[in-house]
Amino acid sequence: MSGAHFVCEGGGQIWADSAVVYDSRSLSEFIGSFRYVDGSRELLADGARYFFDLERLQAEGNVSLRDEEAGSSITNGDLVLMMANSMREEESMTVTIGSDGRRPVAVLSPPVDSTALEPAGPPTPYTVTGDRIDLRGASSFAATGDVEIVRDSLLAFADSVEYDQLLGDLLLSGSARVEGEGYDLEGRAITMDSPGAASSTLRAVRDARLTGTDLLLTSAQIVVYMVDDALERLVAIPITRGVPRAGDPPADSADLVLPRATVDDFVLTADSLEVLAPGESIERVFAAGRARSTSRSRDTLNVASLPEVA
Repeated sequence: MSGAHFVCEGGGQIWADSAVVYDSRSLSEFIGSFRYVDGSRELLADGARYFFDLERLQAEGNVSLRDEEAGSSITNGDLVLMMANSMREEESMTVTIGSDGRRPVAVLSPPVDSTALEPAGPPTPYTVTGDRIDLRGASSFAATGDVEIVRDSLLAFADSVEYDQLLGDLLLSGSARVEGEGYDLEGRAITMDSPGAASSTLRAVRDARLTGTDLLLTSAQIVVYMVDDALERLVAIPITRGVPRAGDPPADSADLVLPRATVDDFVLTADSLEVLAPGESIERVFAAGRARSTSRSRDTLNVASLPEVA
């Protein structure tokens, strides 16, 4: 049929330039200007196929999926949508690199900060690019394959990213790196809690490294406290090895690496380090537990005649 228009039992609607229905194969093929609308979601593509016995929809060519209610979208790539039914409790979606070689790009809007004292405009969304994007249900989002994340002046990179669409938290795994205006944070994994809120935290674990204008900080674990998207305070500590829980990664020698900070001409090591940097300007570095500070320069006070305590 040409000028095809279908109305589905659940209320969704499909349009296409033409359609062919193969009853014996439980397949409907949509050719040209495919459009699928279901509630607040709209999917556009050059063409699509729907296997109605499996409730599986495949779309290819100039794919564009938008969800007005969630404020999110996905463009590029080839899309496979598995609808919820008696065999699947939750809907799932996979988007992979398309035949044109373009990687899928997702735009995600973080939830509104309910702790803000004054109402603000909608939060700035994240733009996530990867080789593959997977969504499950209403909250689970994952991207894999040289993932890149852009939000305002923040850039992030990782082998894979998991995003909680209800809480707005991000987990970057594998060669994780976050670049801010005044710092670079690296680690095997980085967790971003409540990003975009008035107060938020970044946590880098294992081989953690933060490089700033006047600071180089290494540790098993670095926690960055942000205020209005600006670095405010840093805490560096080893990773505590308590009673292992199910799903915990195996113990690693990197868990016990002591914090080490290089500030100006001083090197500080300790069981824990705290750096106060309001407005991203270092104000104080506090070292506790087996603390040691070594000067790399000599001046009028650094002479042999001083007592050892000095």
